[in-house]
Amino acid sequence: MAFTPGLSAMEAALVDYTDSTDIKNKVQQEKEVSECLFDTAHVYTGFWSNTNLFPYTYPGKANIPDSVYFVMCDSETEFCVPRNGGINSLYGPRWGAMHKGLDIHLSKGDAVKAALPGKVRYAQFNTGGYGNLVVLRHPNGLETYYAHLTDIKVKVNQWVDAGKIIGTGGNTGVEWSGDHLHFEMRYRDHAFDPLLIIDWPKKQLKADTLVLYKKNMHEAVSSSAGSAALKKEMMEASGSNSGETASASSATISQSSQRYHVVQYGETLYSIARQYGKSSLELRTLNRIGTDCKITVGQRLKLC
Repeated sequence: MAFTPGLSAMEAALVDYTDSTDIKNKVQQEKEVSECLFDTAHVYTGFWSNTNLFPYTYPGKANIPDSVYFVMCDSETEFCVPRNGGINSLYGPRWGAMHKGLDIHLSKGDAVKAALPGKVRYAQFNTGGYGNLVVLRHPNGLETYYAHLTDIKVKVNQWVDAGKIIGTGGNTGVEWSGDHLHFEMRYRDHAFDPLLIIDWPKKQLKADTLVLYKKNMHEAVSSSAGSAALKKEMMEASGSNSGETASASSATISQSSQRYHVVQYGETLYSIARQYGKSSLELRTLNRIGTDCKITVGQRLKLC
């Protein structure tokens, strides 16, 4: 049988039977599946928006599998910490709400770099508490968020390599706080702890691959949710409310009557001061802590 140019081997094998509708449909279906498996361009077309912060979630709800396998690094992919600084605040519950990323210490104007190669999906000021924000989507489908930037150095739909400067650090969106980089990792708008894959002390990935479980991801709520807490997150996602600032303000009020704080793992003097609406200097003065002294887990700090 002669091979027909432009046809796959499977199609060529069936060229003599093209009068069968069932066989032609089967060929087309298998061809589409093959294209889906080997074409990654859909990562940068499906649910792609330069203006909607959470395109998977709003107006619909993202479908999340029980577990997802990701290739983080290979021979052509590198990793770079977005900023070589200490972590002021970890991923997890904070101030009665969920802190969905890491707060990394920096000074205003310090360079912030792309953690992984990817395409800029979002690069503008966000009124939902992120301030100047850059969102990169990576070839494996994950997204990284870089918030509170003073300046944005990239444009939407631009490709960037790992380590490229995408902006400079600051405190936009949270002017009441000190300068820091808020860094998130998300899959289909669902946040997860970056330290699941990043070894921060070594400034490298823990492994070349990541298996992410549904239980590890913080769900982004749909617009049908009715409770006040969920409504607040919806407003934050749509950019219509200063969510992070609001949560910090309410937490400061509710905790203002506390006289002491017991230091927990991962906390710094800076993060504790922010939690109670104070400065690091105030806490150092109150507790007679020198600039060369460090706080320890279990230590009791005076707040007033």
